Amino acid sequence: MGGRRNIFALGLLAAALVSGGTSVETCARSAVMSSRINSDWQTRVYSPKDRKNLAIAARKTMDGELSACGTTYRFPDGRIDWRLNPSPNGYREWMFHVARHKFWTTLAEYYLLTGDERAVSAWLAQIRSWMEQMPAPPADTPPTATEHWRTIDVGIRMKEWSRQIAAFIRSPQVTDEFLERYFHSVREHGLRLRRHSTNGNWLMSELTGLLHVAMLYPFLEEASEWHDYALARMKDELSRQVYPDGFQYELTPS
Repeated sequence: MGGRRNIFALGLLAAALVSGGTSVETCARSAVMSSRINSDWQTRVYSPKDRKNLAIAARKTMDGELSACGTTYRFPDGRIDWRLNPSPNGYREWMFHVARHKFWTTLAEYYLLTGDERAVSAWLAQIRSWMEQMPAPPADTPPTATEHWRTIDVGIRMKEWSRQIAAFIRSPQVTDEFLERYFHSVREHGLRLRRHSTNGNWLMSELTGLLHVAMLYPFLEEASEWHDYALARMKDELSRQVYPDGFQYELTPS
């Protein structure tokens, strides 16, 4: 595989899990586990300070300490209650930012750098608890009606999850049983993004997330349609949202 992780081998594994296959499943998992991801994390040069800061951030996540919008909270015994909002006055943005799961991407970066299996253990425990506590809402739930399944956050989450699974997949702790549950959840994310959309920068985050799902997991039943839909809407939104001088119509500097 030329030193690169083969995402299609990962797809074969998922397809085999769904179909109940054994030989394909075994071969696919072997191919995935023996390969290496081609990531900017692997080519980045880490200074001693970078390594120290990354380790500190990873340790906080492993201990169940989350930070968002100026509020940091360590959950007792590291067991995250995803329904709890510890911010002053119940500031809802805290919940929205936590729901994007960017802290696990830092954990994945730390794992790629160190190979510390404690990072995988923490990620598995936390993502499983999130899946259990925060199931996908009913299909007709409006895009802004929940704290963990707003469509903008779902889109951002799919981008973050794609980096995380690419790092953690190499660990022997990532079982076939977990992967089956993981891909089931990814499909639920894709379905929500396809059913509901908004506008402006929210829409671009939604489409980006859906495109991540469609391109990285082409074995999903709806992937081809999702891919075509997301690209077509993105192209249309470029003419709607971007002025001739290159500024996006919200006129923000970033």
